[in-house]
Amino acid sequence: MPELRILLTSAGSLLGRGILSTLTGRRHNLWLLGGDLDPDSVGARSCDEAVALPPVEGAAFVEAVVKAVRTFGIDLVIPGRDPDLAALAGADVPMAGCPSALVDVLRDKWLTAQWCAQRDLPFVPTVATPTVGVPWSPPLIAKPRDGSGSLGVRVLVTDAQVQRACATPGLVLQPFLDPPDELVPDLGQGVPLFWEVECRAEYGVQALIGPDGRVGSWFCFVSAHRLGRNESQARCDEPSLADFAARVVPRLAEAGFRGPVNLQVRRAGSGWQIIEINPRFSGGTSGRYLLGFDEVGWVLNEWFGAGTVPPGPECVADEVVWLPQEFGLWR
Repeated sequence: MPELRILLTSAGSLLGRGILSTLTGRRHNLWLLGGDLDPDSVGARSCDEAVALPPVEGAAFVEAVVKAVRTFGIDLVIPGRDPDLAALAGADVPMAGCPSALVDVLRDKWLTAQWCAQRDLPFVPTVATPTVGVPWSPPLIAKPRDGSGSLGVRVLVTDAQVQRACATPGLVLQPFLDPPDELVPDLGQGVPLFWEVECRAEYGVQALIGPDGRVGSWFCFVSAHRLGRNESQARCDEPSLADFAARVVPRLAEAGFRGPVNLQVRRAGSGWQIIEINPRFSGGTSGRYLLGFDEVGWVLNEWFGAGTVPPGPECVADEVVWLPQEFGLWR
């Protein structure tokens, strides 16, 4: 089989290292180029060759990736971070994912909400700011329209906070579905040095859609988050979430989604609603691999032919935990 040449951008990131870990022992038909701000990062140096890439914020990033694709004869570019995907969506580089127009919609949470509403997809009710008000009472979630990685997310627990958020441009406001019991710290004995809103049961669906729109498998999971990162991840066997995925994923395929699709969902009454859609692999990709869901291998085999990557484990764990001391990999 001809060698498949892959450029992994942000190879030193959490996602980049996770993708590499899923390919351990399965790279016989692959040649990997690790692109990173720091070509000496652990992820970049774990590839067959490393190349320095400029910051993603400037035009030089796309130019450097296009040049690397031509210079090294790259067959596939895998973005290692959200900003990489946004920058490369419209570039002349080979990727296994959604059309650039759809990526542009999904990078804006307000446009995503409108897109889902037009297709009757169950997305959390959303209002963009500035606005005169919202039809819900606290607690609410305020997010930057173009945010990622939970950066800039706020929990609004008072009417005054909601009014200030309504007057702040560039946000989306949403009801906080199924919130935890404690949303503010107990200040009776002082301000805690460390505190955060508990995120111990965050649900999601990772789906796979082929280049021709064929729906592959999907994986329902529940994770615990700490400081914006997955701390643990386990398979979710709730029938209602499986039924939700069976209804939603084929409709996403019909709407043009391709490649890996990450849905973050929350309980809403007796059902579920989507709170985020990300057309990419995620920080939990390598954890799900250990739970028996080989999303990276599936995409490579679907795009470049069966046998490109040998099968991964059927299932080697019931739950995985994130170990920062091991470069952020899962065990």
